Amino acid sequence: MRLYTEEFRDTFPGHRNTGLIAQDEPPSRTNWWGTTILGNGPRPTNLFRCPSIKGKRLDNGVPWVWAFDCHKVGYGINSFFLSLHPYTDASVTVGGIAFPTRPWLKQTQVLQPSDVAMVADGMPKSDGTWSSSLWWPNACMDQKLSASKGYEGIDMSRHRQRGVVVFTDGHSEAPKDGQINPPLDPGAGSAKALVNSQHWDPFNRGKM
Repeated sequence: MRLYTEEFRDTFPGHRNTGLIAQDEPPSRTNWWGTTILGNGPRPTNLFRCPSIKGKRLDNGVPWVWAFDCHKVGYGINSFFLSLHPYTDASVTVGGIAFPTRPWLKQTQVLQPSDVAMVADGMPKSDGTWSSSLWWPNACMDQKLSASKGYEGIDMSRHRQRGVVVFTDGHSEAPKDGQINPPLDPGAGSAKALVNSQHWDPFNRGKM
């Protein structure tokens, strides 16, 4: 990812719809950020396979099997803030604070690169799709508290209730759920959902 941003004008890739779509490949396999940063590299590849993913999994009630595919890859990108494309400008208001976002964010625009998650453990949503995208408005991973039941935050199922996160400065950590994910879905608007927003928002607008 760092090599990609350095080569492409310091810009993060879109979380989907920017990959190379081969005629003999299904779009879900080629149409996501992993394929984009690989460019013309090998595909499919195990480069995006977490070593702890072996065989069939059941995480947060969602059954899935790893595949080199945007829906089953198991690593998600901070899509709402860093890699919004193909969506246009968006905004979520949480606790009275607006969080506008737009496509094609540049890495140098991130105010605290060591705080902001770039790529982390992901899992498919409850409908079995988009493990390659971490979507902050629906990022609460607690089924009882999530408004969307979408499980679009950082997955804590594979590493003893911790999620491996690579931050935008390139270092990695394995925080617990309460240290990285919002306690409620930010899209619902509650000020409680501002907790940990500094680890998602590149402009650090809602730090509590």
